[in-house]
Amino acid sequence: MVSHPIFRSSMILAFSNVGIAVLSFLRNILVARLVSVEDFGVASTFAIVTSLVAMANNFAVDKLLIQTSSDNVVATQRSLQFFEFSRGLLNGLLTFFIAGLFADYFENQELLWAYQLLALVPVLRGLAHLDFVRFQRQMKFMSLVKLELIPHLISLSLFPVLAMIYDDYLVFLYMLLGAEISRLLLSHFLAENRYGWKINLSDFKTIFHFGWPLILNNVLFFAVSQGEKSLVGFAIGLEELGWFSATFSLAFLPAMVLIRTIQSLFLPIFSRISLEDENFRNGVSSLMVITTILGFLLSLGTVIIGPIALKLIYGVKYSAGTELIGLLGIIQSLRVARSGLIVPAISKKVTSLPVLANSFRIASFGAGAAALLSGYDIYAVILCSLFAEFGAMIFSFYFLEKKLGLQLHAIRNLIFLIFAGVTVAGYFARDIFTGTNPLTDLSVGIGAGLLTCLVSWFLFSDAFRWIMNTKSISFSDS
Repeated sequence: MVSHPIFRSSMILAFSNVGIAVLSFLRNILVARLVSVEDFGVASTFAIVTSLVAMANNFAVDKLLIQTSSDNVVATQRSLQFFEFSRGLLNGLLTFFIAGLFADYFENQELLWAYQLLALVPVLRGLAHLDFVRFQRQMKFMSLVKLELIPHLISLSLFPVLAMIYDDYLVFLYMLLGAEISRLLLSHFLAENRYGWKINLSDFKTIFHFGWPLILNNVLFFAVSQGEKSLVGFAIGLEELGWFSATFSLAFLPAMVLIRTIQSLFLPIFSRISLEDENFRNGVSSLMVITTILGFLLSLGTVIIGPIALKLIYGVKYSAGTELIGLLGIIQSLRVARSGLIVPAISKKVTSLPVLANSFRIASFGAGAAALLSGYDIYAVILCSLFAEFGAMIFSFYFLEKKLGLQLHAIRNLIFLIFAGVTVAGYFARDIFTGTNPLTDLSVGIGAGLLTCLVSWFLFSDAFRWIMNTKSISFSDS
């Protein structure tokens, strides 16, 4: 059991992603408690800018390297490294020269120099060694774990020193830069092969063909992950952005842990299984069951325990978000469930699915902006996003069935009913679970989670059995 590659890899990835989430939470907590709510809102704008830069012309070369069938993987990697360097340098220059637009958007010209300093982030990322990505082709994730966890630890180690010098958003800014510098150095330290570049027009053509739909998806993902916060900061104010960012991150980070783990673990698996193989079709249904269970558990946690966690972690000055965290968690739980469709699609180079599905969020982004400008509050933005996620889920099922010839109607109907029920229950539960009775709420949340795990184990044993059977898949590049 211990030697099973899936269990071994899942334990490694779970440790890494949970560690990242914990360290990110700890960073946010330390900064949030040190600075004012408004300064925390300013720090949130740095996260928005870096996310925007990261998604700009991102061709997802890591996913391409994982699933490539090239006979010379190392040569392909060097082409991707040259491409990433060029992209990072271009993004850095663009960030520096348009920093004034960011300062104007958030109506604070005093932040101009800080946004210009953030131009270093894409340059540093573009110089990273991609050996840690190549290792994932053989289901080897330890380099990835070190590369994700150690920079976060280094960033946190800077906090005591920075807190003695600054008591505002600069603490977050310099912690962010410290993490990026250490991540670059570590990527080269952990590499096996010498870092190098190669100019190969065939590889570049493959990059563009594979990645252009994912660029559009990155734009849409920015709207998903940062759009609501941008709207709040622009239409309402930095103080409201501060408590909304804290609430959003509490629901968003656990979802990102789950989605990243699912993608890292199952993308190599589905890439090695032929589309015509019955095992692939069974695997899609099994993965959807697993991601639905995980999404359901996330929704339970945010609806029932979320208000307690928000007050406990960030403090009572952020308690304005307790009414919203449950619905934010349901939105993220739908994204976790939908990842069970996205991973098989990307493994077969159907990279248009994430784009088309996330386009529903663009519509919700526009609707939310119109609602705020018309005088409605943040609650209207959340409801727009919630309906959009349902639309994205339904569309993803139908698209994948048609594109890959899968039959998923049974699991599709079940999942839709589950999350429709969760949404209705979560809407009414926001007045019940407010964090004022922490022991009762915590007991109910833990009990509901354990009951869900127990029932799932007995009802969906076939899905867990499929995971066990993946032991026979070969992950060698030879």
